[in-house]
Amino acid sequence: MLRCNMASEPLFTPWKRSTSGVLDTPAWAARARQDQEQSEERVSVDERAILERPTRLFKYIADRTEWGHRALGRLSRRGSITIEVDGEPVREISPRELVFEGDVVRVEGRAVAGARPGASDHWVLNKPEDVISTASDTRDRPDLAPWLERIGPRAFPVGRLDRETTGLLLMIDDGDLAYMLLHPDFHARKRYVLTITGDVSPEDSRLVMMLEGVDIGAKGGVLARAESAAVFERGPERSIVHVELTEGRKRQVRRMCRHVRFRLEHLHRDRFGPVHLGDVAPGELRRLGEGEIDALWGCVGGRAVPGERADAALVRHAAFLRERDEPNARLESWLTARGLWGE
Repeated sequence: MLRCNMASEPLFTPWKRSTSGVLDTPAWAARARQDQEQSEERVSVDERAILERPTRLFKYIADRTEWGHRALGRLSRRGSITIEVDGEPVREISPRELVFEGDVVRVEGRAVAGARPGASDHWVLNKPEDVISTASDTRDRPDLAPWLERIGPRAFPVGRLDRETTGLLLMIDDGDLAYMLLHPDFHARKRYVLTITGDVSPEDSRLVMMLEGVDIGAKGGVLARAESAAVFERGPERSIVHVELTEGRKRQVRRMCRHVRFRLEHLHRDRFGPVHLGDVAPGELRRLGEGEIDALWGCVGGRAVPGERADAALVRHAAFLRERDEPNARLESWLTARGLWGE
């Protein structure tokens, strides 16, 4: 299992949940160095793969325009999206229709650019308290719109922080990276700083409970666990505890605190994978450097992973269509040419 090592020296020895097969050296660090050394070659290969790999219609359009999936659904139902293959229009189009290199896609009569634009800058926001982690809010509460407008029309927050929680919120336009950072299978750690009423010792049994798992009412009775917990400051009136998670269930830290009877005064996130909030003031943005972006990719397995996952999904889709006696000859031909299909 990959672990994103975000350790800094605590004042007290932290509890750590024991797991098997954990690398002693942070995997993301080695991968980030390797990615950086091969940066120019890697980018050119990835761009060619993006152009060549068949892509679902809605994703193809969303990656190249400001249209979101919901808006595209409405346009599709109105017949405002068309595809031309070798100059001939496709008569029946579904949202899962595959777009191949050379196809012409039009939205409301305007051709969608064939090449996917480069990703915009990746940013970190120090989310202030009382801000909703959405692009817009129907109840006119403060939301992320002012910051997203500054970054670009295709950017979105990676996950959410609840209204009362402050701290690090990634804002990017790369759906593949966002998916991998949020999915627990990729083990990207997020560190939270908990201000707790009263004295919390390093041996506090409540820390052990958080590491062993607590029932917060999740489906199937799956326990919510912290990957690590450490006391960084303690005193008779309040203590500071750092907790790391690889999950992201709704209000998970607060629900875990209620279960173990920690009285939580404030919750703040200061790290996401290898990215540290640093000295960014509340309400301010910071652009990530190339090294930080490489480290984010390394934290979730590397830049090649989305392509590998996409290829596997195309193979499954081709097999599904063949089982239904509806084989897609273009898809099977593409897969065969790359050694992914056939004997």
